[in-house]
Amino acid sequence: MHKEILERVLAFQKKTLKNNIDMVDCTIGTGAHSSILLENVKNLKILGLDIDERMIKNLPQNIIAKQDNFINFYKHKTLSDTKYFDIIFADLGYNINQVYDESYGLSYKKNSVLDMRYSQSIQYTAADLLNNRSQQELREIFHNYGNIHKANQLAKIIIDNRQKEKFERANQIIDILNELSMGDQIMKTFQSLRIAVNQEINNLNLFLEKVQSQQIVDKQLILIITFHSLEAEAVQKFIMKFKKQFSIKIIKPSEDEIKENPRSRSAQLFEIINKSL
Repeated sequence: MHKEILERVLAFQKKTLKNNIDMVDCTIGTGAHSSILLENVKNLKILGLDIDERMIKNLPQNIIAKQDNFINFYKHKTLSDTKYFDIIFADLGYNINQVYDESYGLSYKKNSVLDMRYSQSIQYTAADLLNNRSQQELREIFHNYGNIHKANQLAKIIIDNRQKEKFERANQIIDILNELSMGDQIMKTFQSLRIAVNQEINNLNLFLEKVQSQQIVDKQLILIITFHSLEAEAVQKFIMKFKKQFSIKIIKPSEDEIKENPRSRSAQLFEIINKSL
């Protein structure tokens, strides 16, 4: 949704009449969004953050970035040394390069190691969860983060199987799902494990709390891209608190973008800005 982000940043700059704009890209990834903005928006300064140290190392040289969890954006100074960032941006989707890189263990289409961490600094891998969590904890992971319809049965078989052999590879989970006639639940099962490993929803709620603590000042723009219903639900709960004071828009990708990038089909861009602008 590069075009939609650029349009909103340019409109914000025009409305606020600010000579300089400081933005934090809380999930900078490969720097795709920020690179386009820096090329097209005058007097824009961007600080990039990403929990993934591997992403930070491969960023373009013109992007200033630090390794950190996006929940800690408020701890960083703007590049102009002002109190608040004018724009807070977070793209909650994982990067496709992380899926292609087998070391992340994010792909269920390959017999990857059950890692799934976005960063080596994260304590637990997916294998750790499968090998150590209780049946109740596993059931909750599959139910809450994947809406798996046989969550308890799946959790029980995992407990039984790990007594014989520890979970290490993706195919071990896929084999169980196929045995349970749950082949159509593979993607959701891996999604639920990924969310649990990286504490994605917990971190999103912490991020939103920190955004709220910044008081969303009069001339501030918040842009958040979500990719699944759990993320969207968390953001919607957050914005309900500011309905009277702030203008809230939800933008979906165009048909052309979906054709070019099918993964964007589930994306939603939330724009939060003061009604006075």
